[in-house]
Amino acid sequence: MLKSIIRLTKSGWKSADPKERIRAVKELKDQRTIGKLASEDPDKQVRVTCVRRLTDGKLLASVAHSDAEWVVREMATERLSDASTLHEIAQKDANEMVRAAALKRLDAKTDQAFLSTVIAHDPSSYVRAIAVSRLSDQAMLARIARDECLWDVRKAAVSRLESTVLLTEIARKDSNQYVRAEAVKGIDDQPNLVAVAKGDPRAFVRKKALLKVKDPAVLLDFYQNSPNETLRRAAMEILIKQGHYTSCPVCEGTGSVTGSAAKRAADEPLVKCSKCSGTGKLVGITEQRERS
Repeated sequence: MLKSIIRLTKSGWKSADPKERIRAVKELKDQRTIGKLASEDPDKQVRVTCVRRLTDGKLLASVAHSDAEWVVREMATERLSDASTLHEIAQKDANEMVRAAALKRLDAKTDQAFLSTVIAHDPSSYVRAIAVSRLSDQAMLARIARDECLWDVRKAAVSRLESTVLLTEIARKDSNQYVRAEAVKGIDDQPNLVAVAKGDPRAFVRKKALLKVKDPAVLLDFYQNSPNETLRRAAMEILIKQGHYTSCPVCEGTGSVTGSAAKRAADEPLVKCSKCSGTGKLVGITEQRERS
């Protein structure tokens, strides 16, 4: 067995068969030989395998700078640690995925100025969003969250914001649903969450806000009165977790069925559940309201 491994290691990487070369590379230990293959092998998968085996920073940098395939350059970049090399790749590589990989490897604490430069000049919104997601300057993040024209860059800035006042403003006013939903994640103020849950034009955002609402009376109101089935179900699930609600086994807590089926087809009308009289068997809150 040992002899076969030695034979494979010595000659396998010279084989005409890429699969043989890949198997041989996995046994190689000499960094110079691996680096040579990583730079010169005509098969992309062989070069990828070599990059995974490389630990020498200079050899990795050479591949990251020169390989014709962006996937190989990206993989080499992900293994780099030298800041100056990463800066160069982040600014000059033709592929946005490689530039983003370089940004992810930078020390965010010491590279804030460089990140700001990338945010200002990179042509790719994806790369700029990655740079923004590593930014810590709250004043700059606030400017980007308010003024950036591309929603994915604004969203990245919102994810880093600490100001609940600004997050609330964005959750209520931003033009993009994904940015508003991101802002909701940072809000705990119950009245503002309820306002978004009731007023946002997108059910997706309303649900994000509703899932953070704690007042059982508000949740009951959503369950009983919301025209949106997704929101009614979300309110029901929260009430179950809070211990205020028991789900009807027939209607599964929806309060309505079609015939005897708990799930209805889109073109069939809602029919009041006879088992729970359309209440979904809400307990606790209903009795409290009746007593009051």
